[in-house]
Amino acid sequence: MSRTRVGKTRVMALGLALLVTLVFNCGIVHGKTWIVGDKGGWDLNEDMEKWPQGKHFKAGDVLVFNSKEAYPVLVVDESDYINCNLLGKAKRYESRHDRIRLVKGGNYFISDGPE
Repeated sequence: MSRTRVGKTRVMALGLALLVTLVFNCGIVHGKTWIVGDKGGWDLNEDMEKWPQGKHFKAGDVLVFNSKEAYPVLVVDESDYINCNLLGKAKRYESRHDRIRLVKGGNYFISDGPE
């Protein structure tokens, strides 16, 4: 086999590996979009703890927090969620139309809006 042909084969193999990687990663990047609270949206006057029941979430899915009221969404760790700690290292979303991509492992959300 000539050197040129071996080089082309390696390039094609590398290209194929890259294509396979992209195809598998697209499923993670383009997960399902979920509207939190369904049609009612992110509403703290409703029981938001019941909303996820029966739903199967995975890393890459996007949660959309639409709210009519000023109900900020805080992304917290498990400990801050259990202790309802608003002073931890929470990432805060306040646009009323926030989109949050789920990561692998636990995803925890709380709000410091009026209850």
